[in-house]
Amino acid sequence: MKNFIFGYGSLINKESATKTLGRRIFDEEILLCELNGYTRIWGVVNIVIVSNYMENKPVNAVFLDIRSQPGKSVNGVLMEITLDELERMDAREKNYIRIDVTNNLNTTINNRNSKVFTYVGKSKFLAVNYINPIVLKRYQNLVNKGARYFGRKFVETFKATTQSHNFKIVSGSYQFLDEQQNILTGNSFGKTK
Repeated sequence: MKNFIFGYGSLINKESATKTLGRRIFDEEILLCELNGYTRIWGVVNIVIVSNYMENKPVNAVFLDIRSQPGKSVNGVLMEITLDELERMDAREKNYIRIDVTNNLNTTINNRNSKVFTYVGKSKFLAVNYINPIVLKRYQNLVNKGARYFGRKFVETFKATTQSHNFKIVSGSYQFLDEQQNILTGNSFGKTK
């Protein structure tokens, strides 16, 4: 059986996905597609430390998420991964639940014995549960760079299928409190005190 990941946020950025998988991802390995029955939102919080912000104290940063919504769809990328790579993805996306979305794609995979997974935020990490969450400009830039790589039409669809937010946008490097997430995303800017 083959396993695939549907990426709709930072995983549309090949550099970001490469850091997690630990191998180079080639263009021919990526399939652009849409996931039906979902909408993309700024909705999952992870606690991070942002360089030179709030005296380097932990803050609540909001990341992209998808939520079930009939009649909607989101664009993204499809990549084949091994079981070991799937475990690395699970560690990276620890505030999310891995779900099977094989039957929600607008494309067919050549192998009928394939499974497609993606991640949705765990309810306890939803932004509505947190006070003063922020959006990281560096994360936004990473996602936007990934979208631009696939061309104007992909960017337009990405914008049209992503709900806007009213969170404060904060600049600076950031790191997760979980060092494994830092390793798998390449976001560490040094040891925390």
